Amino acid sequence: MITKMKEAIENEIYESDIYVLLTSYELTANLFFRGETTNIKGIIADLFIRHQHLTEGLIPFVQYINSYKEENAFGDLEWLLSAKQGLFANGPTELMQIYEEVLNIYGLKTSLLPSDVTPPCSECKILQFGGSYIIARDFNEVKLDYK
Repeated sequence: MITKMKEAIENEIYESDIYVLLTSYELTANLFFRGETTNIKGIIADLFIRHQHLTEGLIPFVQYINSYKEENAFGDLEWLLSAKQGLFANGPTELMQIYEEVLNIYGLKTSLLPSDVTPPCSECKILQFGGSYIIARDFNEVKLDYK
């Protein structure tokens, strides 16, 4: 009986290793997307399969996905992808890279920004372009006319 209990405890600890790894993982990232696709349900299915494979089903699929809800908006994954741009998810970098691969396969542009990139002061802003970013107190925009 004690041997079976010990095996059960060891199995439980082993099975939860991935959950602990992903939830306490220090490197997290924000995954942003933009673009449009005609196969939103395909994206969701592929994201789900890849998520389940990496987490071995121990972390709920929607754990890290942006669930912001606007008035009159459903706040679900289908709604998020049909919005054509925004924060897709925030979570462990390894998982965000998997999500990024799937979104890219379906033609969506993505940007992965480390979550620990925070402005050094409350009035600072972050300007992101491609895989790079600049932190400053303010930015000025000037529209250039090319002839």
